[in-house]
Amino acid sequence: MRTSITVLGLGLPGRAAWAASAPSAAPPPALDTGHVLSVLLGLLAVLAIIAVLAWALRHLFRVGVGAEGLVRVLGSTSLGARERVVLLQVGGEQVLVGVAPGRVQTLHVLDEPVTLPAPGEAPGFQAQLARFLGRPPVGERSE
Repeated sequence: MRTSITVLGLGLPGRAAWAASAPSAAPPPALDTGHVLSVLLGLLAVLAIIAVLAWALRHLFRVGVGAEGLVRVLGSTSLGARERVVLLQVGGEQVLVGVAPGRVQTLHVLDEPVTLPAPGEAPGFQAQLARFLGRPPVGERSE
């Protein structure tokens, strides 16, 4: 309506004239270096707090701190969907235990401890397959 009044010559300014006469503020820059830096520092602070809390939970609320080394799992084998056989070492004895949902039962207490190979000495898949097939391992073949 104001533009129509200006057109009629009544001397009232139209919308364009009002917009031009109002002081216009420059839009803020899209990426201000100070804002980006403060966001990054805030993110780093949150990540540092998470890391410190994770470390504290792991080291301060450790379950069985005094019981380390008393009971070790030497190996386990799955027998079904939810059943396992586990070989445990308790002190100097080795115990074979059956584990099922809601039940743990001692299957056998070994008279002589089973000796396990060191982690580096365990034969790889190729050596076990060659032995199963009755062939010498790949590194020991003579041609």
